[in-house]
Amino acid sequence: MSDISNLEFSPAVFDPNKEQLHAIAAEVAQITADPAKMTKEDFELVNATKNKLVKARTAIQKRGKEVREQAVKFQRDVIAYEKDLIAIIEPEEQRLKEIEAAAKEYAMQEERKKTLPEFRAKLDTIGDGVEVDDAFLLSLDPNGRDAYYNERLGAKLEADRVAADAKRAEEDAARAAEDKRLQDEREKIEAEKRLAAERSHNLRVQRMLAIGFRKVGSAFQYDQISVLEAEIVGIDDEAFNKLVDESSDAIQKLASELRAREEEKRQEEIKQAQEAAKEEERKRLEKEEAERKEAAEREAAQKAAEEAERSRAEAYQKWLADNSYNPETDYIGKGEAVDVLYRKVSAYQHPTA
Repeated sequence: MSDISNLEFSPAVFDPNKEQLHAIAAEVAQITADPAKMTKEDFELVNATKNKLVKARTAIQKRGKEVREQAVKFQRDVIAYEKDLIAIIEPEEQRLKEIEAAAKEYAMQEERKKTLPEFRAKLDTIGDGVEVDDAFLLSLDPNGRDAYYNERLGAKLEADRVAADAKRAEEDAARAAEDKRLQDEREKIEAEKRLAAERSHNLRVQRMLAIGFRKVGSAFQYDQISVLEAEIVGIDDEAFNKLVDESSDAIQKLASELRAREEEKRQEEIKQAQEAAKEEERKRLEKEEAERKEAAEREAAQKAAEEAERSRAEAYQKWLADNSYNPETDYIGKGEAVDVLYRKVSAYQHPTA
């Protein structure tokens, strides 16, 4: 190795030296003149001394510049020759690095190919119908595979939820339409019944009037027998005939039966309303259970995705720690599938000008 010790700095390159400059400074310090009382001789002495100092300073600066230019030229020559030397071997170094990287990539791809069928089978269990080629799946590391699986599973669960919501909305709309149709039919039947009852009532009123009943308020009276108009509308013809023909005791008995029948009808309506309420409650509970299950599935998928993300982050931090990563001296090259850690080995501090 060549000796470069002769490049060390030496104060001898400057003239005058420190001792001479201290002596000049001490001599000049003796000159004290009052600007208001200076004589011609005093002025000439100050001017001559100042010029002496200026000459010394400019000589020092000139010599310093010359020495610095020599140092800079030496530095540039060293850098240029350094580049020439590196250029001889650097291409081979890079070529071997590429071979090494390709070998690692090949080994990694071969290892991933072994588990590819198992991973594909796992993806098939999602049932989302997504097709993906082998090249993409082989580009994923274990953490990438977990993230890809969780992403597709979450998308499938969300799609299922949206489809289920749409189906429920469609079924609700169909039920509402059917309920309206049935209600319209019921109202139509009730209207027809009311019209028929009104016609029957009018005929019965005419008959009762024809045989001697007299109408007093909302009741017909005949021989101390009272019959409300509501009762003659709600009974059939046979019962009506009995009501007209039989004695007051028979009529009273029939009225009691009518009231019992009405109560039975009312109890039946209450029972039907209770059963309808129970059915509605059952449907509501089923809907709540389905929504709870969907929420649990979404939460599980979210937790799985978060756990996968946490695992990836921990694995990445472990990789950095295992390689003693120092952000002040290291650099990480980000890639699509692989991050590469570059380490600063050394730094050359150029001499200041």
